[in-house]
Amino acid sequence: MLAKNIKEKRLDIGLTQKQLAEMVNLKASTICDAEHGRTNLSINKIKCIAKIFNCTVDELVN
Repeated sequence: MLAKNIKEKRLDIGLTQKQLAEMVNLKASTICDAEHGRTNLSINKIKCIAKIFNCTVDELVN
């Protein structure tokens, strides 16, 4: 669910993978991998992404 939710919420607010990556101090390829379920993000990065998306961590991961 996390992978799908990151992509959906990113697109909903009109961010590119590169823009989101810059906001959370990651590489765009890491965001791409996270959106495809190929890598796990740290809880700190997930919290940061949730804040950007104006949602809770629970909403993002469930």
